[in-house]
Amino acid sequence: MLILASFCTFIPYVHIVPAAHDMGLSLESGTILIALIGIGNIFGRFVLAGLGDRIGSLRLLAILTFAVAGSFLLWSVADGMAMLVLFTLLFGMSYGGCVGLYPAVAADLFGTRHIGTILGYLYTAVGVAALLGPTMAGVVFDKTGSYLGPILFSMVAAFFAGFLTLRLRQK
Repeated sequence: MLILASFCTFIPYVHIVPAAHDMGLSLESGTILIALIGIGNIFGRFVLAGLGDRIGSLRLLAILTFAVAGSFLLWSVADGMAMLVLFTLLFGMSYGGCVGLYPAVAADLFGTRHIGTILGYLYTAVGVAALLGPTMAGVVFDKTGSYLGPILFSMVAAFFAGFLTLRLRQK
């Protein structure tokens, strides 16, 4: 689940500026989009992740993972700055919330004994996905001249990660 969820999450950080430029937006507009991802991410980590204590960390993680998928749907139909702003804010908030919830969900599922080791293994998946996602998106863009394929693949990957999250259960 974490590999699928993380595969897409690093693609916007690497490719949103050139994608915005390909839409005819300025470099400055692209950098504003990166800043908006960061603002959304902070909100997600501090505000949304805290809601996990009220509605359940695992349930909220699934909701936010589906929200990541939805954000990529917005990116796939974006035709200008306004839609890209919506994408970056929704993506940043939902991804930030997921990051804030991963340790809580891991503790709920596996307990806190050896939690450092458990998180080390889990975050290895994030590292692998961080390498593969943006790299593969770049290769596809170089071959096709479009980001649509990687964006749609990211949406599907996050969608399946959301369903896998729903299947996680405490032992």
